[in-house]
Amino acid sequence: MIIFYIIIIITTAILAILSAEYQECYRKEKIFSMQNIKINFLQKPMHFIIFLVLHIVFAILAVLFYQRKNLNLVQLPQYIIFWDCILLSAWIDFLVKKIPNLIFLILLAVRGIGILAEMIFYSNELFQVLLTSFSGMLIGGAIVLACRLISRGGIGAGDVKLFALIGFYFGVIPAMNILFYTTFLASMIAIILLIGKKAKMKSTLALGPFVFIGLNVYYILLS
Repeated sequence: MIIFYIIIIITTAILAILSAEYQECYRKEKIFSMQNIKINFLQKPMHFIIFLVLHIVFAILAVLFYQRKNLNLVQLPQYIIFWDCILLSAWIDFLVKKIPNLIFLILLAVRGIGILAEMIFYSNELFQVLLTSFSGMLIGGAIVLACRLISRGGIGAGDVKLFALIGFYFGVIPAMNILFYTTFLASMIAIILLIGKKAKMKSTLALGPFVFIGLNVYYILLS
């Protein structure tokens, strides 16, 4: 078990370094390469250290949460990667108000592989796993898509995909709870910005950071 945790920490550290470089390249449209990682790491060490600390902190919180819930070791790596990717998407969304499709593809692939692994090792729970995942994906995505249509584009397509994936990982009820905390927090900040005249009615607000905060409020503090 100790070796498993060491592997998780090392993997998280590698993901943090890659994430730091990826958001830098995505924001500035640079080429993603190992050479650039080395150059940027030497030029901006604090940039990588901040990402490293954040990723390791949330990896540890995720481990503690899933220990408390008595979930299996097939599920744990999926959610470590999920936390990492949501953190990265929140950071990029805050900077450029857009979430890269690559993040969605990674999360989709990781959960798909995870479901296959659970089918092999926990075949007696197959129906429940499939029902929870796919119903969560369809309903979570559909509700946010309806909100996007009602708001006439006020909610981004990336947010629709993000909540579809949250439902895919956690199921319908958790996705709805996370959506509630996300919109509540975003609304409070929007009201504060409007009162302080830091934003206008037509201003846009990146939802990604609030999704990440809502996720952690629900799962770490309230679940």
